[in-house]
Amino acid sequence: MSMNPVLGREELSRLPFRRRPVPRQGTRLVFEGPNGELTVPPHPYTAGEGWWRGPRAMYVVDVTEHAERFECTLPCRGGALHFDSVVAYSWQVAAPEVVVREQEADPAAHCERFLRERLRAVTKRFTALQSHDAEEAIRAELSPVELVVGRGLRISALRVELIINAEQKVLASEKEIEALRHEVEILKTRGRIERDGLNQDAELEQQEKRARHYAALLAGGGPALAGMIAAQDPSKAEEAVRFMVELHEKDQQMAIETLKVIIEGDQLRLGELDDAVTTAVQRFKAIFGPSGTRFGTSAAIDPTEEPEAIADRPAPEPDEGGGRP
Repeated sequence: MSMNPVLGREELSRLPFRRRPVPRQGTRLVFEGPNGELTVPPHPYTAGEGWWRGPRAMYVVDVTEHAERFECTLPCRGGALHFDSVVAYSWQVAAPEVVVREQEADPAAHCERFLRERLRAVTKRFTALQSHDAEEAIRAELSPVELVVGRGLRISALRVELIINAEQKVLASEKEIEALRHEVEILKTRGRIERDGLNQDAELEQQEKRARHYAALLAGGGPALAGMIAAQDPSKAEEAVRFMVELHEKDQQMAIETLKVIIEGDQLRLGELDDAVTTAVQRFKAIFGPSGTRFGTSAAIDPTEEPEAIADRPAPEPDEGGGRP
């Protein structure tokens, strides 16, 4: 426990008259008025001032600097490890009347609590292997100025030494290595994700190009497809040509069969077609109609006739054989 800065208290009265009080070196006098108000005059009261002000008590307060020192542990970043610290400082009464009012009997304990809290806030920003950086931060943030710590006290000449013991240093190194490994894994994973994304984008772009290419070929029909096959593999050119010929023949045959069914089913009205198509239909009738029937050459339709539905024409007279062959 440190010394009490309030060195003594003396009761005062108007009578009998007394000599003017003189403070000792390194002390200040605090007067308590009749209403309990505490005052620190720039100079001690004279006998006349003591009479008309009527203070009822006088306190003698030590205002010199007092060096203190303590040791404690301070947390590192993450909280798993800690620094061993040696803290040296000086405390001094900054406001004598506040010290009297607060009745601060152990200034060093109050200053130590204040410093522990402020130092913890600084050191927990640094790893156990960054003790030098933590000391520099403490000097920059806490040492250059006097710290007002409340209760009428202030701190100056702060010096802090941070130490990490051998066991803590080994643990710190292991944690640092593990953190670096973790960081490397994160970078690898991030790079792999970015690379996969680029590959996927490239593949999608290629798919879009192929889709546009084949869509154009399909729009061009069979000849375009055959040309592509021949261009990609000249050895298959003959096969591609044969395929196109067969496809063309199948298309023609299908068209002929379809038109034949339409004609034989009497589903086509010549009046609904123009002259060129009418002529083509008549040719198909001449080709597919059996000889001697209504579709034969003997029953061919005169293109100058009035167009009418084939179904409306009367059936031809049966031949002597008694009917159609």
